[in-house]
Amino acid sequence: MKKVLIIVAVVLLLVLFLVFGVVLVRKFFTQPLAEPLAIETTPQEFILLPTESANDSTEPEATDTPQPTKAPQPTEAPQALCGNIGKIQILLTGADYSLGMPPFGADAIRLLQIDFDNATMTTVAFPRAMIVNTSALGDPLKSQMELGTSFYEMKQIAQGSNTDKVVAATNLLAQVMYDNFEVNPNYFLTFQLDSIGAVIDAIGGVEVTLAEEITTERDVTFPAGTQTLNGRMATEFVRARKPGGETARLQRQELLVDALQKQIFSSAFVKSVPDLLTQFQGAIVTDLSPEQILSVACAYEQIPDSSETYVNLIGDAYILTAEDGTLTPRVEEIKELLKESLGN
Repeated sequence: MKKVLIIVAVVLLLVLFLVFGVVLVRKFFTQPLAEPLAIETTPQEFILLPTESANDSTEPEATDTPQPTKAPQPTEAPQALCGNIGKIQILLTGADYSLGMPPFGADAIRLLQIDFDNATMTTVAFPRAMIVNTSALGDPLKSQMELGTSFYEMKQIAQGSNTDKVVAATNLLAQVMYDNFEVNPNYFLTFQLDSIGAVIDAIGGVEVTLAEEITTERDVTFPAGTQTLNGRMATEFVRARKPGGETARLQRQELLVDALQKQIFSSAFVKSVPDLLTQFQGAIVTDLSPEQILSVACAYEQIPDSSETYVNLIGDAYILTAEDGTLTPRVEEIKELLKESLGN
């Protein structure tokens, strides 16, 4: 009898372990990997529908004539891409502090939108050097500055661990983008380019394509064409100021962020993302959950190249360039372009 009781107890313990184990795994799978964005938006003014008025009674008017009713029309349910419907917007940021000299902060700033209903993907690149309203910093002396620099300024005053500071800086960047252009990303993914080398080695390198061969000031040569960079070469790739100066360096950083974006959301890599985020804490910070990363990766695999759009805010139509090189955004024109491109 005692033996039977022991067996029953063991079975019950195994059942409890399996049940609660599945619950814990599910909770981890759906849990954001960092603190979510908290963007303060302007409350929308409530507007009555045209058929209503402020003096309307809450009781319907009596009528002698029965009012005809329309039968509900069947609507075609959207085909769920990767089990999702609707849209998701992700703020992708590449930040670099390694050189110890300006420009500091976010060098590559993108808004990625995946439309699951229409199976389309849109990426909007924002110039880091355009001067924007940065009153969200709360410092009257820093109410205007370059978009990318606002990330650095917030990281300097944020408290907590390095990850906490990255989250705070990314949240400030998202707030600044909302204040200026009314974009409101749902999630974020931030690469710290000065500490990304080990991650790149862990994922087997990243692939970039160069139009022509370049040699840096440290006599490191990158040939023309497509090549896979390891961590050391990738670090040199984004740190070098020659050839081309700061403009070319920022362009190379954008190339690397493009490569990392594709690699992070590739089917071969995505399952190891949670482990890598733990192993290289701070190098990649995101508030996406593992489940959401899988969904984005699935969309990357299924959305055809012909349904991908890349929008770059360049040219006089969107950015004014002063004689001293200062970049000023045409805010209303950019807002219209974003509405057109993102369908908001």
